[in-house]
Amino acid sequence: MKKIFTLIATAMVALGMNAQSEWRPTEEAPAAGTTVLDDDLLKVETVFETTNNKAEVGEEGAKEPVSFTIDGKSYSFNFFTQVRVDAAPKTGAETGTDKGGSSPLVITAKKDVDITMFYRRQQVSSNCGDNDGKDLKLVDWDKPAAAITASTFGWVAIAEGNTEYAYAMKLYKMEAGKKYVLWARGTTIQFYGFNYQSGSGAEVVPPAADGEHIISFDGMSAANVLEYGGTLNGFKLQITGNESKTISGAKSISIDGKSYTSMKVSNGAENTIFLPEGKVASSITFYSYVNFDDAENARPSYWKDVAGTAFDPEVSGVKFEAFQTPETPDVRTFNFKGGKLNKIAFTNTGEQCCYVIKVTIESGDEVAPEIVELEGAGSTDGIATLKVLSQNSTTFNLAGQQVNAGFKGIAIQNGKKVIMK
Repeated sequence: MKKIFTLIATAMVALGMNAQSEWRPTEEAPAAGTTVLDDDLLKVETVFETTNNKAEVGEEGAKEPVSFTIDGKSYSFNFFTQVRVDAAPKTGAETGTDKGGSSPLVITAKKDVDITMFYRRQQVSSNCGDNDGKDLKLVDWDKPAAAITASTFGWVAIAEGNTEYAYAMKLYKMEAGKKYVLWARGTTIQFYGFNYQSGSGAEVVPPAADGEHIISFDGMSAANVLEYGGTLNGFKLQITGNESKTISGAKSISIDGKSYTSMKVSNGAENTIFLPEGKVASSITFYSYVNFDDAENARPSYWKDVAGTAFDPEVSGVKFEAFQTPETPDVRTFNFKGGKLNKIAFTNTGEQCCYVIKVTIESGDEVAPEIVELEGAGSTDGIATLKVLSQNSTTFNLAGQQVNAGFKGIAIQNGKKVIMK
């Protein structure tokens, strides 16, 4: 029988630390459906047949095993395997579809486990982000639409000044009794294996304090991801009502001299940010740039709906400034006049955009806003006008009474607040 993987158990000398084990690919690749590891903590299985290769760097004739240092710890690897799929895992086909010479890994946690993955990946705009478009991904077998966020993520360029490839590691906290799929798609991942040990279970995230908060992809990657979104200190961001869409990281946006990894919106999909329990906000600010560099052929981009209010693209200040860079993003604040919200829905349209959110929270109960106003962003009077919808559908005033086409003022039409003129 072929020896497929090396398993090394190393006792930790520090008092109170768990024994740690290593799992590494070897030169001999496993066949499809092989159980490559089965102990008291984990069971790991292949799905398709794989092709393993030597992990080497350096000039031909003088190559050495791959080695790198992240967060002060050094690692060395002799072989790698491919974990690519041709199509991403989804419910009903949880492992994805075959990519020749490559296989995702199905990992079952028998107990709570801390597992650290090691791999080589491509960079994105000279940067790497947990679960960005070129990253290794881990998903819940039962909820494969969104990648789980690592508790720890680190990377280093494969050579000084290299902006194409990087070595990376990430720590996941797996839950006892759960099944996961490890995979990559559309990128040249070299997967070197993982270290693992008995874990402490899911991390407890402290609630957010009153005051200003920045919600970015960096924040999402610091905590556990929920279905179709992520959480940070009690905040939750989801693409609501469309489980085929995902949230991913994009270029960094500069806010007050600090860089934050932006979130790439699924174009035209409604997003909702849920604030921590018992917290409300009276406004929301978006820092955005258009993910498209052809100004001549671009569709106008703008937030077409925020907190139930529709905006007209022809109104001054609503459209994004043309192709702002991540260093000088488009900035706009939506004020909830007379109201405070615990959850804020928003939808963009036009070209795809990438954004970071700033929100100031306080303790309190929700109060429906009289109207949502757009502040700044080119508006001549500091406030953008609401979209004036056609008056041929059923319309109600704020007291819930049906009004006719001659009504003037704030009304409810098609479930949204509008101004009737």
